[in-house]
Amino acid sequence: MAKKVLVCDDDENILLAVSHIVEKEGYEVVKARDGNESIKIALAEKPRLIILDLMMPEKTGYEVCEELRKDPTTKDTYIILLTARGKPLSEHTGMVKGANEFMVKPFDPRELREKIQKILA
Repeated sequence: MAKKVLVCDDDENILLAVSHIVEKEGYEVVKARDGNESIKIALAEKPRLIILDLMMPEKTGYEVCEELRKDPTTKDTYIILLTARGKPLSEHTGMVKGANEFMVKPFDPRELREKIQKILA
């Protein structure tokens, strides 16, 4: 069975682009379009990796990270925050809230692919 990756973004173009990269690497993709859906799907599907937009409807990526870190079934799931907010404060806040890594949009697809390979190897 392929390893599962949850891709969370309210921008359909980003959601499709990231999902395509993940699928080309041979991993199963599940998708969420807002913060509440991200939490619900993460708890139900138990992905190995979550690629999470910072600014989404319902709950921010920060809030999603916090909630997933509190749950024993998702507390160790690897989370990459993907955001247009590339400020050091945003990155620091993301790490404090539980993200493992922080990538700025627009992102380099090759860099994302390499991160996915390294994390899921």
